[in-house]
Amino acid sequence: ESQTTDRGVEEENDNSCKKEGPGMKRDEDRSISAPLVLSQERMEEVCRRLHSLQEQLKRLQTIEEAHHKLQEALSKFSLEGGNFQ
Repeated sequence: ESQTTDRGVEEENDNSCKKEGPGMKRDEDRSISAPLVLSQERMEEVCRRLHSLQEQLKRLQTIEEAHHKLQEALSKFSLEGGNFQ
């Protein structure tokens, strides 16, 4: 039974990712008639994916900070009339 529920959730998630046309209802306008219940296996997978996304976000933030520092250094170098040659 939980597999059927999980598949229904997947289908709902797939549908919510599609672009909406002018005649389609927004997600907020739709009501869910039953609470979302995930199997233990599905919950663990969601937690693993969330953790993975959090780690990716940390790496991206580190890269963003390094990029910002490089931009500042380049700007300072350019203002000082530096040459790249």
